[in-house]
Amino acid sequence: LFFKHLSDVASSCGTQLKIVYIGVQEKNSAPAGFYPTLNFIEYAGESNFFTRLQVSFLDLSETRQMKKYRESLDTFTIVGDGHPNELGAQLIFEALDESNILE
Repeated sequence: LFFKHLSDVASSCGTQLKIVYIGVQEKNSAPAGFYPTLNFIEYAGESNFFTRLQVSFLDLSETRQMKKYRESLDTFTIVGDGHPNELGAQLIFEALDESNILE
């Protein structure tokens, strides 16, 4: 219901809801249930969850940029915080830009 509501709100504003999983955490890299977001992303893909709601969904996990990001987390994340630093944000932008979801 949450994503359907967000999609309806976006439509009422004359736009489309777009959901992006940037793929910082590699799928199947932790025990089941450890990262609920990953469990949901896998379920959503297997069940066509977003397609049925007519919501655009993009998974950047397998892009060359996010593979590079995961190979060198110390280079691309804020120390002690874990969020993308400027270099990490640049990689994420490049992956988004190449996906054409920003058009």
